[in-house]
Amino acid sequence: MSSGSSRAGRPSTGSVTSTTGQPTAGSVACTTRGVLATWSVRRLAEQTVVIPVDEGEVGSVAGEVAAGAGGGVLLFGAHAPADLASSLARLVREAPGGIPPFVMTDEEGGAVQRMANLVGRVPSARQLAATMTPTEIQRLALRLGRRMKAAGVTMDLAPVLDLDGRPGPSATNPDGTRSFSPIEKTASAAGLAFAAGLQAAGIVPVV
Repeated sequence: MSSGSSRAGRPSTGSVTSTTGQPTAGSVACTTRGVLATWSVRRLAEQTVVIPVDEGEVGSVAGEVAAGAGGGVLLFGAHAPADLASSLARLVREAPGGIPPFVMTDEEGGAVQRMANLVGRVPSARQLAATMTPTEIQRLALRLGRRMKAAGVTMDLAPVLDLDGRPGPSATNPDGTRSFSPIEKTASAAGLAFAAGLQAAGIVPVV
């Protein structure tokens, strides 16, 4: 998190803080650090909590978000509603202190996609590495990230950088085709290209 803006990239307004972390008088644009300096340890700890919710029922956790009970919302499901963007916009407006929660989901491609109906089908990581150059993978992830951003998502729990060439994902092998390759050099190049594409679209990648 930048010390100069909120997680959504928008500065909030309020009192500026001194070098001791205490608020001082004045109504000027303040930093995220300034806002967080006024929060209790409990409230700060709550920001490490992620609230799971079905992507079709995001309004059901509005009370928890408004109470500052989580720093993130994790979308589950397999078919996102057409109005997901507006639902998420209403949800994040409930966040206290002008600091919205991260909105995260799994858009890895292949067997793991939560909102393919909105962002389009993406090949598995293994197929991407086998059929595309890192530059092409980055461009694909950029397109994916822009569509995720348009839907109100700000974080993708991808890419997987485990090394695996076996079948799966399955109960006995959770990686399988979620892995770009069993070869370190290949997996690294493809995975980091995927992450770079997401970042360029304004989505936070999670390795």
